[in-house]
Amino acid sequence: MLLLAPSTAGAHIGLQPDGIDMVHPPGGGTPLDFESTFALFRSDDGEEWSLTCHEALLLDPMNPSNQLPRYARSDDALLVTLRSLGLGFSPDVDVYYSTDGGCDWTATQGLTNRTVAALAVLADGSTVVAGSADQDVDNGLFYSLDGADFDDSDAVAIDGLVLSVEPGPDGVAWATSLSPTSASVWRSLDGGATWESHDFLFPEGGALQDFVLPMAHPTDPLIAWVRAQDASQDYVYRTLDGGETFDEVYRGSLRVTDGVVCGAQTVLTRAGGSPLASADAGETFAIEEDWPSSQGAACVDGSVTFALNVTEDDTVAQIVDGAPAYLMGYGDVVSEMSCPAGSRHAQVCGPLWEAACQVLDLYREDRICSSGDDDDDSVSDDDDPGDDDDCACSAPATDTPAAASLLALGLGLGLARRRRS
Repeated sequence: MLLLAPSTAGAHIGLQPDGIDMVHPPGGGTPLDFESTFALFRSDDGEEWSLTCHEALLLDPMNPSNQLPRYARSDDALLVTLRSLGLGFSPDVDVYYSTDGGCDWTATQGLTNRTVAALAVLADGSTVVAGSADQDVDNGLFYSLDGADFDDSDAVAIDGLVLSVEPGPDGVAWATSLSPTSASVWRSLDGGATWESHDFLFPEGGALQDFVLPMAHPTDPLIAWVRAQDASQDYVYRTLDGGETFDEVYRGSLRVTDGVVCGAQTVLTRAGGSPLASADAGETFAIEEDWPSSQGAACVDGSVTFALNVTEDDTVAQIVDGAPAYLMGYGDVVSEMSCPAGSRHAQVCGPLWEAACQVLDLYREDRICSSGDDDDDSVSDDDDPGDDDDCACSAPATDTPAAASLLALGLGLGLARRRRS
């Protein structure tokens, strides 16, 4: 799972949704989260979905940031990095965790004044590794046994920005860093406490603009793939020896956004194009034309599961018998997440739910929320399709400026209603 996908998202609730990634505990299926620019969609069973808003994390929820939060899930907690100091409700902390699925959030300890670009849960389901990417201070790798309290590793004076972290098997973790003059691959064998590094010499020469890990092998501690981007092309290289040497396995004009090894399948996703699949364990890749365009991928209950991008009405698809089976669409989401009164979700996301529902309604075959009461009293409430009582996902009415302004943003996009195929 790449934790540096699209760098900006525009405002969140109220704007056109775009899928980013699937988030779930390592090796499991549920709870399952669909991460999007619009909101975080949550499911405890993979069938019924609700949402919580990114704005619940912000110091000023009424002034949404362009920076997109990125999530990770352990066995016991949901974690998030805002990837920019000063945005969160604790301004000097960038990473937060929730033990109730995202109703309430708590600032982590040990990462104060660190901008965290990369966050990953390791294979044991509880250890979390974070990588910092501050422009003006030393960067490093940090680890936590519970997602709440982080300790320094032995690599806290890295030359460059830590741009990605990926889990391998057992206690293995991988990371990449990039500076104006060097690129490095890092590997830990003890849950992120200590690290070894290898310089990556870009075979094509020239300057790298990005250097991240699409994926690491879930059972072999020596195998991982890195993505290198220059001014014109994307390249993917594979290592079979723990990062000492790399061989090119793909190059193309489309940006590789994520990757997953799931049983016998090895898959890369690309921005604006069909995914790539490998029949030889990730040595070569071919385009799967019949698979949907996707931003992110995960292995969920043994099946490759895609987070589809904005060109699709459906949002989540699994590959079943070599073909995509669609699991969820925006129009299927008819509720916000159920949280106690007084929680951050209830206080911040609750007033935005009506605006969110109006946008989701644009993706429904039978629109249920967009009309409003026509007030002509010519038909009963039960028969009037425009009455709010018939809106399956309406919330109690609110006149908050945030809900009104974000609703205007969403409807101002002029999104055409699209039908799911």
